[in-house]
Amino acid sequence: MSCRLFCLRHFYGVRIYAFVLMNNHFHLLVQAPGDNLSEAMQSFMGSTSRDIQRLTGRINQIWFQRFSRTRLGSCWYVLNCYKYIYRRPVRAGLVDRVEEYCFSTLPGLIGKRHLFIPVECDTILFSSCIEKILFWLNTPSQKEAEESIEHALQFRDFKLRKINRKPSPWESRPI
Repeated sequence: MSCRLFCLRHFYGVRIYAFVLMNNHFHLLVQAPGDNLSEAMQSFMGSTSRDIQRLTGRINQIWFQRFSRTRLGSCWYVLNCYKYIYRRPVRAGLVDRVEEYCFSTLPGLIGKRHLFIPVECDTILFSSCIEKILFWLNTPSQKEAEESIEHALQFRDFKLRKINRKPSPWESRPI
């Protein structure tokens, strides 16, 4: 899978910031400078499906669904999506702490494992000390905040729902 992610970078110019592989889907935070994200994701998902089918003998659908994308318009949205993505294995009960999940780019970014995926080190997330970042990522968010992020990710442009006709509190601070 990591060589397929290298292809995303090399052939399509896609910059990967976070990746978390779950049992039948994945979460990916990327920047696609060209207008070729659909082509890049079609290539990635098709080639990884063929690889997994060849290695496992599985004939059923590998990925749960077609990819969906959301444009993030502020640094707060980016930070909140980092937390949402890296906390998915914790919420699924696979690990107790975000840095323990081996199918995530986070352990590689913080120096706990070798990083096999070509990930950009984001100065938005990694401008603080690692201990503070891990404390924040490992602190559960309010259920309302998680649901708000999940809802916003369903649309082409990330937009948090208003609460009592007021802007969401997570418009200007992390969850």
